[in-house]
Amino acid sequence: MLFSGGVGTYLQNLMARMPLQELGLRIVLYVRTAEDGVWLQHYQPRAEIRVCPHWSTVKDCPHWLYGIQEQLFWTKYLNGGAFWAPYFNIPFFGPEKLIVTLHDAAFHLTPNIFLLYRFYARAVYWRIGRKADAILTVSEFARKGIEKRAGLWKSPIHVINLGVGEEWFALEETQRPYPFRYFIYVGNIKPHKNLPRLLKAFEKAAVEQKLVCVGAFKNSKFRDEEAMTEIKRLGDRVVFTDEIIGKPLRTLVKHSDGLVVPSLEEAFSLPPLEGMAAGVPILASDIESLTDLHRGKLLLCDPYEINDIARGLREMAGLQGVARERIITDGIAHARRFNWDKTAKETFEVMKKVFVN
Repeated sequence: MLFSGGVGTYLQNLMARMPLQELGLRIVLYVRTAEDGVWLQHYQPRAEIRVCPHWSTVKDCPHWLYGIQEQLFWTKYLNGGAFWAPYFNIPFFGPEKLIVTLHDAAFHLTPNIFLLYRFYARAVYWRIGRKADAILTVSEFARKGIEKRAGLWKSPIHVINLGVGEEWFALEETQRPYPFRYFIYVGNIKPHKNLPRLLKAFEKAAVEQKLVCVGAFKNSKFRDEEAMTEIKRLGDRVVFTDEIIGKPLRTLVKHSDGLVVPSLEEAFSLPPLEGMAAGVPILASDIESLTDLHRGKLLLCDPYEINDIARGLREMAGLQGVARERIITDGIAHARRFNWDKTAKETFEVMKKVFVN
């Protein structure tokens, strides 16, 4: 998942910063493709790179993760040692010591996920509770959800916030990507992202701006089909792109009139921070995780009420002058509190404590 969504951003920033060789251990990094390995070798030159064989011939194998093939692979190739799983799908057997990063509040155990997948997730979380030497998560909200939904209250859980890259603060001279004004949504199309309500609210708000939706929508395992129907119904009022990363994404965000985060649930969510760093106002759901992290820095709306989301969109569209400058300035200052160097340092300290001491 090195170049996949928010988890990919997390991995890239940590692998570029953590001096894994200082653990004094033999380091093996398992990757999807040889190209991923080349990227990693630049930052971890002393590590051994292994391309997972199921992905060496098929670039995008959706059945490898979260299933028997993955577990058979680890049973064959993983014998003892220490293992860091940067997502919840841990090896059931093999490692003597285990650290796992849980990026959400055990979302995979909620009714928003298909029943068969929930059974798989329940088994994995059960194993995490009995095997993990340390759990890393991204916010206090996520920690509470993990304890409540997954019953992992006995496990050592370390809350380590994510960061925002310095490149988001940079003033890059780029041309506007579109000739029209627009708001932007960056995320996936899973049900908890609440995209259908956003699209209905956007139509009701009747603002001048169009809505640009950016994300890996086409191949999502849990795609919200109602959202796809709404996107098609709204025609050219909604610009629908596939996943975009790096400078093209920053360009899209920086030139927008505002970024919208309408989620029903988030554990952390990088887009609000990245949007603040890019100097645009943020309209976000009035939910615990976002208000705890960014209190007073967001325009808020009730994510369950289409009329209130529409009100928030009109409020963001009407921001101008001193009011707009103030919310942007406050947002930039707030975003600077979240630093990938700090995230990497705190993560590495847990690794040293668990794997070496």
